[in-house]
Amino acid sequence: MRTPARSVVILALLKAAAVAQPDSAAACAACTTTVKQLAVAFSREKKELELSKEANDLKAQKIDKVQKAQTKRWLKNEYNVALRASIEEEMEKVCGRDAITSSRALIGACTKLIEEHEDALPRAILDQKHEGFCAKAVPGCDGEARDKAIAAFQHKGKSEKEPKGKASKVRGVVTRLVGTTFSKGIRAPDQHVLVLLHNGSATKERAYEFSDMRYAALASEFYSLAVGLNTTSGAHVKLAFAQLDLLKNEVPTNAPLADPNGASLVLYLVGDRDEPKSMPELGEKALAFAREPEVRTQLTQFLLTFLPKKEGSALGVVLKEREERMTELLAKNHDSLKAATKAAAARRRAPASAAPPTDPRQPLERCDLCGLIVGKLRRALETTHDELELSKEANERKAQKIDKVQKAQTKRWLKNEYRVALAAALEEALEGALVEVATALAPAAKDGSGANAAGGSGAGGDADASPSAAPKPKEEL
Repeated sequence: MRTPARSVVILALLKAAAVAQPDSAAACAACTTTVKQLAVAFSREKKELELSKEANDLKAQKIDKVQKAQTKRWLKNEYNVALRASIEEEMEKVCGRDAITSSRALIGACTKLIEEHEDALPRAILDQKHEGFCAKAVPGCDGEARDKAIAAFQHKGKSEKEPKGKASKVRGVVTRLVGTTFSKGIRAPDQHVLVLLHNGSATKERAYEFSDMRYAALASEFYSLAVGLNTTSGAHVKLAFAQLDLLKNEVPTNAPLADPNGASLVLYLVGDRDEPKSMPELGEKALAFAREPEVRTQLTQFLLTFLPKKEGSALGVVLKEREERMTELLAKNHDSLKAATKAAAARRRAPASAAPPTDPRQPLERCDLCGLIVGKLRRALETTHDELELSKEANERKAQKIDKVQKAQTKRWLKNEYRVALAAALEEALEGALVEVATALAPAAKDGSGANAAGGSGAGGDADASPSAAPKPKEEL
C-alpha cells in the first residue's frame, strides 16, 4: 500500500523531472545546432585525411606486406576509425560551443541529446544520414517548426559597430574585436589568440589603446609583446593579439571574466578554443596597480605553460632578445654613471689654481644629490625584492612550471628572471630619480646664478671696481 509520505516524494520527483526537461523548441534548436556542428567537424576531418595518390599507393603497399588478416583489416579500416574519433571528440565539446552556450535551455537540451543518442548520432553523421535525424529524435522538429525554434534562440548580444581600416588595429598589430566578430576572431586559422578584455579607456583620441592607469603595467606588457612578436625573430610564434571592450560588447558565456570591471587576458589555443585560459585565473588577485616586472614575469609563465613546445621555444628566443636589450640599456646607464663619477674624481684631484672658481656650497649639494639618488634606488630595490618574494607553495608551483620547459635556454631565462626584474626596477627608478632631481634643481640653478653675480661684485669690490664689473641693471638680468 502506498503511504501518503511516499506519494508526496514521488510527486516531488515528477515535478522536478518536468522542470528539468527542456521544452520542445529548445530541444529542436539544440539538436539542429549540434548536428550541424558535428557535420562540420566530420567534413573538416575527412578533408584532412584525404591523402594524395602517391601517399595512398605507398600506404596500400605497406598494408599488403602485412601477413595477419586481422591486422590488415584494422589498417584498412583506420580511415573510418579516425573519422569516428573526430565526431566523438566534437561530441564532448559541442555543448560548450558559442552557439549553444548563449542559453541555459540550449545547454540542457544539448547535454540530454548527447546522452540519449550517444551511439545513433555519430552513426548518422558517418553514414551522412543526419538531415532527418532531428525530426526523429525530437518530434515535430522539422520544416517551419525547426526554423522558428532556431530563430527563438538566436542570441544577439551587445556589440559595437565593426571597425574598419586603420581603426580595426591598435599599433598596427592588435585586432579590435567587437561582439559580432569575437567568435570568428578567436578562431584565427593556425594561430593561438591572446585577447585583452578591458572596460572602457580605449578612445579614438588615444588610437583605441587601452589606457586605464590602474592597469598601466598590463597594457604596457601586452602591447610591447604584440609589437615584439611582429618582428622577424617572433615570426615563428603563432600567436595573434586582439582586444575587446566589455563596456560596449558581450562575449560568450564560456569566456572567463577574471576581472569583469577591470582588465584581464584570455588565451584561446588552436584545437582548444572552447576552454580558454585566463590571466589571472578566476578567483585570483586582479592585476590592478601591479608593477611591470611582476606582470612581465606572470605573463611569461602564463604563455610558456600553455603554448605548445614549438611556439614556447620561439617565444623564449624573443623574450631573451628583449632581456638582452634591457641589460644593454642598464649597462649604458651604469657606464654613464661610472664616467660621471670618474670625471668628478679627476676634478677633485686637479690643482686648486687650475680649477675654476666654484661656489663653496657645491660639494654639499653634490653630496645631497648623490644621497637622494642612491636612496631612491635602494628603496626601489627593496620594494621590488619584497614583491618578488613568493610563498613556499608559489615557489613550488613555479618550479614545477619551469621543470616542464624543455629548451634549456628558455629554462635558464626563467630561472634568471628574478635578477632581470630587479635590474629593470633599478633602471626605472634611476630614470625617475634623474627627472625628479632635474625638475627640483631648475629653480635653484637660476637663484644660484643670481647669487654668484651679486657675490662677485661684493667680494673684493675695492680691488676690482670697474664699470664692467658693476652689477647689471635688473631689466638686463
